[in-house]
Amino acid sequence: MPTSTDPVTARRRLTACLLAVFMLMIDVTIVNVALPSIAVDTGAGSSAQSLVVTSYTLAFACTLLTGSWIGGLLGRRTVFAGGMAAFIIASALCGAADSAELLIAARVAQGIAGGMVSAQGVAIITSSFPRERHSVVFAFYGLTAGGAAILGPSIGAILITFNPFDWGWRTVF
Repeated sequence: MPTSTDPVTARRRLTACLLAVFMLMIDVTIVNVALPSIAVDTGAGSSAQSLVVTSYTLAFACTLLTGSWIGGLLGRRTVFAGGMAAFIIASALCGAADSAELLIAARVAQGIAGGMVSAQGVAIITSSFPRERHSVVFAFYGLTAGGAAILGPSIGAILITFNPFDWGWRTVF
């Protein structure tokens, strides 16, 4: 794979990929604190609540290999941008869901889109930096992904507590 020789372009690509992985990974844990409110509003039982959380992660994980293959066929940048657009639309659908079933379906769509984006992000970073820089850039990637997963419940709690725009649990999406 050719590497980028332009450091500014490489840093911009890294920034875009880090922002994307932050959004993708925060979605793994941010919803946990909203589950009681979601259950009240949508009538979700314990099984449905579990699916709200796990359907995203399962769809995400199952899409990574296929997403990588599709990125190789159609172009990583194209699949990354399309996946981000789909992720944002699926997030809006999650926030608009009025039943547990619709929320779970939207979470699956969100996970599929997230898996597509994540697969491209790793490939874009790999091709943008010379091999000797990979340990540094992937340390930032891991820090961002892990930090987002750790911050998710706190950010979710803040959003639920302060309830901006009077949207309730929907603000986590």
